[in-house]
Amino acid sequence: MKKWYEKFLTPEMKADLRSMLINFIITSLLLGGAIVSLFVAIMAQSVGEPRTAEVLYLLSLVLGVAGGIYSIPILAKRVQWDFLQFNLSYTATTETAFFLTILLVVGIAAVNTGNNLLYLIFSILVGLILTSGVVSHNSLRDIDVGLRFPDHIYAKQEVHLDITVTNHKHLVPSFSLMVGVEIATRKGKTGFRAKMRELFGLLDKHGLSQLAHFIVVPRRQRLRQTIPYAFQQRGRYVIKGFVVSTKFPFGFVQKTRHIEAHGELIVYPEIESRRDILDGLSTLTGNLEHLFKGTGAELYAIRQYQTGDNLRHIDWKATAKTRRTMVKEFTREDERRVTIFFDTMAPAQPSPEFNRQFEQAVSRAATIAFRLVDSNIQVRLVTPTSDSGFDSSHEHLHKLLHELALIRFDNETDTSETPRQASNSEFLSKVVVNSSSGILFTHLQQTDDRLARFVRFGKVVSFSSLSS
Repeated sequence: MKKWYEKFLTPEMKADLRSMLINFIITSLLLGGAIVSLFVAIMAQSVGEPRTAEVLYLLSLVLGVAGGIYSIPILAKRVQWDFLQFNLSYTATTETAFFLTILLVVGIAAVNTGNNLLYLIFSILVGLILTSGVVSHNSLRDIDVGLRFPDHIYAKQEVHLDITVTNHKHLVPSFSLMVGVEIATRKGKTGFRAKMRELFGLLDKHGLSQLAHFIVVPRRQRLRQTIPYAFQQRGRYVIKGFVVSTKFPFGFVQKTRHIEAHGELIVYPEIESRRDILDGLSTLTGNLEHLFKGTGAELYAIRQYQTGDNLRHIDWKATAKTRRTMVKEFTREDERRVTIFFDTMAPAQPSPEFNRQFEQAVSRAATIAFRLVDSNIQVRLVTPTSDSGFDSSHEHLHKLLHELALIRFDNETDTSETPRQASNSEFLSKVVVNSSSGILFTHLQQTDDRLARFVRFGKVVSFSSLSS
């Protein structure tokens, strides 16, 4: 008859238990024999049998080494070496220097004086270092991090990031966790010097590396924090992973765990709210309605009836008031369009000032597109490598902002990814052909002969004319 617990054991589990029992017995015999030989050797030495004691000491040493050689590989196969899989880095703190100074002073004093109390204090201090390492490692173990962010993010505009931390440990909580996001950079620092600067916390910290601090994360629970954050630059942010660091419990060393993750977020250019920009856009939209009239839905003007006018457009209230037949005129919706031309050509040797002006031009173009779409005006973005077409939907706006977020002048453009489809002269000829109701952003001056035809139809914004 089977015992009650046998129904829970699979054949593999039974074989495993049998192997464990055999290994336990062999290890116990070896280590037990070593301990017994040690005690007998001590007794033999105490009764004046040095030869016997020497043999027993040697036997105890051999049995102990044999027990270790036999048991450690077996135990190693069963242990999940999680700490070897951790991508950990260490950063010294101010407490590190203070504690090491105390440790050095106590150690030197203990050696010089031979005082057992100082040796005891020195041992306690060393034990605190080991304890700190074990506890901090346990706080970083079995931790998962998640990040949620809005679909549309604008530079220098505060957004809310949701950070979640999950503690999968079954028994103990995690303490004092600083959580951040690791962003890929184009140029990374490597070498011994960079490693030393990282060790002593001298490298510049990225703004996303320390976002949220969780004081306690209870066992088998998930906590969330909502953090306000403003990205200072437009562009693509490639997420390499998360960083979780802690100084718990004593603050001797900041231990950081790097958790691998993959993702990216796009930060749109800054949308400016300067009054002169808004006034200029109001003038532009007014000019559009002034230049074009037709059969749209918005009222353009009221004038006296002329032969051939549509009778359905008669304004009876205005007719009764003026005692003349008056008709309504409407704007032409198909002509409420603006083309934004953005020239990405750069001087042969662009200066830092040019970089600043280029970023301001990108922000200005994004602001104009945003405000025009908000006014239900169809917008088109044309660059030397793309043409978005006309549309006034928000989906189209986000497409334009996405392109402006990633746009770079030609000296930085990777030609293998974005091959040029037109030279500068071809682009300018396209600008002239499509120049009605257009805005051109370029590094060329307005007095440049190549822009003479366009100036008569549209507006030229030179990078150098933009001020901070």
